[in-house]
Amino acid sequence: MGFTFLKEDQIWGDDALDVMKRYGTKVAPTDLTVILGGYMTGGGDRTSEDDLTCASWSASSNDYGDVRCVYCLGVQIWNDAHKRTISARPALPPSEASKISPSEARAIAGIRVAEYGEYPQTVADERTSAKLEKLHDSRSLRPTGKNYTFDSVDLGDYGTSFKATSYQEYEMDGKRYIRVPGRPADGDSKLSTGEQVEEGKPYWVEVQPIEWLMDRSGTMVAKKCLFAGIQFDTKDSYDGGFSKTSIKHYLDTYFAKEMEPTGRVAARTVSRDYEEEPERKEPVKKKEPTARQKKYGIEVSDEPMPVKDQINFYIQNGMSFMLHGPSGVGKSQRVKEIDPDLTSITLCNGILPEDVIGKTIYPNGVGADGASGGVWVPPKWYTDLCRKCETEPDKQHVLFIDEVTNARETTQSLIYHVALEKSIAQGVGKLPNNAVVVLAGNSKEESGAAYNMPAPLFRRLSHIYLDLNIQDWLEWGSEHSKSHPEDPDRLNIHPLVASFVATYGRQVFYSEYDEENPGKFALDPRKWEKVSDKIYANKGVMRREILEADIGPELAASLLSYAKNPPLSLEEVIEGEYTREDIPTGQDARLALALSLRHATPKQVGKVRQFVETQLGAENRAIFDSVWVGKDDTRAMQIATLHNLKGGR
Repeated sequence: MGFTFLKEDQIWGDDALDVMKRYGTKVAPTDLTVILGGYMTGGGDRTSEDDLTCASWSASSNDYGDVRCVYCLGVQIWNDAHKRTISARPALPPSEASKISPSEARAIAGIRVAEYGEYPQTVADERTSAKLEKLHDSRSLRPTGKNYTFDSVDLGDYGTSFKATSYQEYEMDGKRYIRVPGRPADGDSKLSTGEQVEEGKPYWVEVQPIEWLMDRSGTMVAKKCLFAGIQFDTKDSYDGGFSKTSIKHYLDTYFAKEMEPTGRVAARTVSRDYEEEPERKEPVKKKEPTARQKKYGIEVSDEPMPVKDQINFYIQNGMSFMLHGPSGVGKSQRVKEIDPDLTSITLCNGILPEDVIGKTIYPNGVGADGASGGVWVPPKWYTDLCRKCETEPDKQHVLFIDEVTNARETTQSLIYHVALEKSIAQGVGKLPNNAVVVLAGNSKEESGAAYNMPAPLFRRLSHIYLDLNIQDWLEWGSEHSKSHPEDPDRLNIHPLVASFVATYGRQVFYSEYDEENPGKFALDPRKWEKVSDKIYANKGVMRREILEADIGPELAASLLSYAKNPPLSLEEVIEGEYTREDIPTGQDARLALALSLRHATPKQVGKVRQFVETQLGAENRAIFDSVWVGKDDTRAMQIATLHNLKGGR
């Protein structure tokens, strides 16, 4: 999930979020936040729910390179980005919040409060803490297999960057806890019990559901600050580019994954012989429309709609839309999957208007004084698009306009009519009925070269926001490549590359690009696609020099080392030729293995499906079922039969 922080205009002023106006700008810390070093008020100031308050980050900057913050009193101040004592109150923008289904919990001052995810929050009482500590000392506590990661650098050390330290989750009496040493910000660091946090003392913190304030705009805001002790950024100043900050990297790399709940299956010890019965999950039953919904001819689906299906919906229905996302996330590739032969225009500030909207010529050499008789010459893209649409009248053909936000407003204006009216100008250059316009671009946070879109163009388009989602990328990567029909066994991403990225996670999946101090190598999904293409082009032979050109010497060496002991193959799973050590432990790595098995034959699927459920978890088995079936009714019936034979598994 793409977590962020609220901006100053969402917190204060007339345009602030409704939840900020109703609940108030003051925010309380969890006990974990205080233990990790979150600064609290010394004046006893309290929130609308009578909790002590803390200082929290926003995503906005001031004119001096500082970060706008919410002070303990709820007012606006600013702080050095190097500080570790300011607390974090994560938020989900509407584009991200729409992807999840939080459960209703309660209401405060007319605000919906829902639960989604889980995180260590409240310190255990004295009796429970003593029992946990005794069991911990005797090594009698059972780890669940889950960890939470925080920064172990001293709070006052501004010059040292993030040092990840993981804390195990343990289970006792049906509840889960982590053991964290205290590092108070100052003498006002008090827990919900009234106890002053002591330096180095171990505290047992219970893992609990996270409560979110649900704004009517679609934004979700954590009711409390959930952690502290993390630098907002390692740079000297902050320019408002939140996506490039250290704390955004922490949110994506650690918080977003660790706050996701884990079922019992994920924490089980792997057993080759399937000795332990996995947790069974009943299939979700589709809700029938109510009588009133039937009168309106509607029904509501709570099932999340994958980005791929969203894009396909707009294209197949001939509706213009815009894709947003950072460079390399795969905007054009997503569209090419649906229309491999799309027609494209790349906007840039130096592009000639005639390349976009064509030009008018005057055969008789007149026209400079406004005389009539000119002949319009269409641009090349228009001629190509019309030809494709005429050749295949029953297919929707895409006009893909890329880098829209990297062009100034005057250049963007060239495509107004094309994007909004499906013609080059009024009565000129009408697009065929089976043509659909797709725009793509970056936001200012994702690219220093980006410009804001003019309101008329932005408002009239539908918008799809792509994030750096490894799981989506892995699923796409496991599909057969439509770009190489000559090689029917080729996948979009070589399975070794997919497994490597899944194992090492976001730190290799994507690297932020600093325009002021660019590194020698930048990583993103497109770069890994190039690495995959090189492996296929070289017929599987991996050469260090070829890999280094894209991912650098260190990562190339890691990939080559990983290739010496590659992940399990489909054949090994079928034959049972694996040991416990061959089963990956990371969530994404397990998903990558499950997806790599999606090309099992109908004769193999029973055994493969059993392996995925028992060794990789019920959630991955459900994903495997979905991708293996696709849109094949015969396969769907086979999975349903297997499901019933296994008692609903």
